Amino acid sequence: MRFTVPRNPLFYHILFGVFLLGYIYYAGTIITKLELQSWDEAHNVQSAYEMQESGDWIGITFHGKLDHWDIKPPLLTWMMAISIKIFGFSEWAVRIPTMIFGISTLILIYSFLSTVTRNHPIAFMCAVGLALPVGFFGQHGMTTADYDMGIVFFNTLSTIAIFKIVFNEDMRWWYILGVSLGLGFMTKSLMAFIPLTFFLPALSVTHKFSEVIKWKKALVSLLILLGVSLPYLIIREAKFHENYAWLLYYVDIYRKIKEPVEAHTGGWDFYFVTLSYVFKIGVKVFYGCIIMVLLTGFILKRTIDDRYRTFIYFLICIVFYLLIFTTARTKAAWYIYPVIPLMVIFCGLTFMDFTKRKYIILVMAFATFIFARQVRLLDLYNKDRIGRNYENMTKNLILPNKNIFENKIVLSADTLMPSAMTYIDIYTHGKHKNFLNYDDFNRSLDSGMLYDLLIVSDTTLIKGTDRLKKITSNGVMALYSK
Repeated sequence: MRFTVPRNPLFYHILFGVFLLGYIYYAGTIITKLELQSWDEAHNVQSAYEMQESGDWIGITFHGKLDHWDIKPPLLTWMMAISIKIFGFSEWAVRIPTMIFGISTLILIYSFLSTVTRNHPIAFMCAVGLALPVGFFGQHGMTTADYDMGIVFFNTLSTIAIFKIVFNEDMRWWYILGVSLGLGFMTKSLMAFIPLTFFLPALSVTHKFSEVIKWKKALVSLLILLGVSLPYLIIREAKFHENYAWLLYYVDIYRKIKEPVEAHTGGWDFYFVTLSYVFKIGVKVFYGCIIMVLLTGFILKRTIDDRYRTFIYFLICIVFYLLIFTTARTKAAWYIYPVIPLMVIFCGLTFMDFTKRKYIILVMAFATFIFARQVRLLDLYNKDRIGRNYENMTKNLILPNKNIFENKIVLSADTLMPSAMTYIDIYTHGKHKNFLNYDDFNRSLDSGMLYDLLIVSDTTLIKGTDRLKKITSNGVMALYSK
């Protein structure tokens, strides 16, 4: 019996749906048993919890003070705060928004490649290929309450919108672009506007400037962008008078270009090395696809047709992204997560011919091998993430005793991990006082400061432990009551 590949799109739609359900279930097992992670996730959750507690939906606070360390607009914070309001505080509740962005990105990639290539097997394999890397799933990805998965979705949508406008001359996408840029800005500030630079390669390779730049459509797109983002800027500035627009530029752009922030440093090859970790096997496939495109385009003198221009467009977009962040002095692995979906699209376009020929068996065998290895790597990564020991206080002192923190006055000493601080603040409803050094902590105890519980990271540095009742300890860390 001859082997044939189903060509019915419905078969692959159902297959993709089944995959998504299994993927959501697996991700759900991670977000429910993984404690909040230091540093950024715990910081974001603290702000979201304070927002829904205070009822102030304009200013993002941290420990009750307006947060100028994390200056980004509040779309993700709003979503997390609403989720806490609906479901109550839990690890899975605060991660639902990023899960939504992650699943939406997979659907977007599958839909786009299915439409552009009319090749549903490749679209399915690319969506699965995007779902499995650490850079998509792991820390700062869709199982973490952080901004990056939101900007991954909106920047991918903006890049596709520009493609549709320029390559397909579909002017309706001007409106989608405006919405995407506006919501992207409300998610992670000026980083949302990077795809606007992609108009240059798109127009350069197609020579369609007069055909696609419809000024009325572009003006409406701009008005949509301003309508989504400008009201918040105006309301926040009217309420706090902090020159918020300048802070966005200075904190998110100028400072990160000029100097390494919080020791996030790296050389010119930082992001190439990073991709080999967060994208793992996929980045090797991507490099292979570049070689294939160059071979067919230059060595074999392939005709520069519309499809080849599509290759070049997405490749230049990827290079633009890498160059923009390589030139900045501050380096962080998650800054370039939005480039991973573009790499997947590039690979899908490169391989789309193979499912029309007898090579389909080889392609699917190769994809199955890659996916199996990637699943194993992802499983090892998640086990390591759940078992990491620098969250010992959270895992061994706080979470097993979370019920006794309810509405208690807690004093803590030394710089605790951010996750520990967040859990204590939430469980005590803000009745938590942290001392950054033991001298101040001990003086407060001597002065008779009221408290119900004490939690310290080094018991050898506190006085009068004989007067305290030890509830539990782990190494030199301990939790006491009177």
